Amino acid sequence: MDRDSLYMIGSVAKVLTDAVFIKSGVPASDPVTKYVPELRDEKSRIDWGAVTLEMLAGQLSGIPPNCECFSSLVTPFQSN
Repeated sequence: MDRDSLYMIGSVAKVLTDAVFIKSGVPASDPVTKYVPELRDEKSRIDWGAVTLEMLAGQLSGIPPNCECFSSLVTPFQSN
């Protein structure tokens, strides 16, 4: 190890973003389309109106990674 060594420290940015969100006083239950109306696109494969700020902050929005081609990459969750 030396001063040029790199270490993975995790996703600190997510924690800081959530802290700012909590302090903002914005209702967590608001849909994301209230703040980004451009997402209200009928052609979108994602129902953005059903995605809340709380879901985004908790990374539970259901939006898969690389969502432009998500239909071939993601299968629906099924519990046994």
